[in-house]
Amino acid sequence: MKATLKILLYTSLSAVGLLLIAVIGFFAWLRWEQHLPSEQTARQQFDGHRTDYIRFASLLRQDTGARFISSDGSVDVNANHARVVPEYRDLMRRIGAKDVIVREGGSIEFALWGFVALHVNLDKMSELERETFTA
Repeated sequence: MKATLKILLYTSLSAVGLLLIAVIGFFAWLRWEQHLPSEQTARQQFDGHRTDYIRFASLLRQDTGARFISSDGSVDVNANHARVVPEYRDLMRRIGAKDVIVREGGSIEFALWGFVALHVNLDKMSELERETFTA
């Protein structure tokens, strides 16, 4: 009888412990997601590195095969023909981007903070801004 109670106690404490860890992990994840930077901070980051973004966007417009760039400058990491572009790596370090995704519609996503991405869509820019990005 004592052995059965001991096993039951250990089992219930283990289950409670796992549940407690799961709950704490979930709330930590929610807190992290809620503390992403404000739009003002994102705009300041963009304005502070505007020339780097313009240079990066113009390079990506010329490199029609690039779809995904990782933080080390590797282009299309999941493909068999991944290549490293040192200029992409340097620009990503200056900007602080974790990765860059080039979408089919012409928009470019710069992942900066967790789930937050800065989107640059050349099709929705004014003519003057588009000339700046594509020049």
